[in-house]
Amino acid sequence: MGKVAVITLMLFLGSCLASYGQSQLQKEMKSQSMLKIAEAVICTDVSERTPSGIARSFPPDIKKLYCFTKIVGATKETFVKHLWYFDRQMMAEVMLPVKSVRWRTYSSKRILPQWQGLWKVEIQDENGQVLTTLDFEIR
Repeated sequence: MGKVAVITLMLFLGSCLASYGQSQLQKEMKSQSMLKIAEAVICTDVSERTPSGIARSFPPDIKKLYCFTKIVGATKETFVKHLWYFDRQMMAEVMLPVKSVRWRTYSSKRILPQWQGLWKVEIQDENGQVLTTLDFEIR
């Protein structure tokens, strides 16, 4: 009877450890985004899915800027978010669909002349993982 109890306990503990290891692996895989940013720029225009006027500094009378993003690695339809920040305050959050393995997309933000200073756009996957950050300034 004692040997049966020990064997049963060992089998139970073994299955618990295997299950724990598998759930840890699943968590680690979820935390690593399958999406990769092949290109991300701040620009003054996007025409025919191509950015132009790429820079890191823009004049205060610019009126509108674009965040162009080329994404690779999607294995299913998903989305990315562009979070536009000025002086550490979120000014806009834009959800953009990603519908194939290689996808180009962009968001835009109207810029007022008084919004001079440091800006950034954070690009996140559907789980909120930051894929890249673009810093730029209005001056």
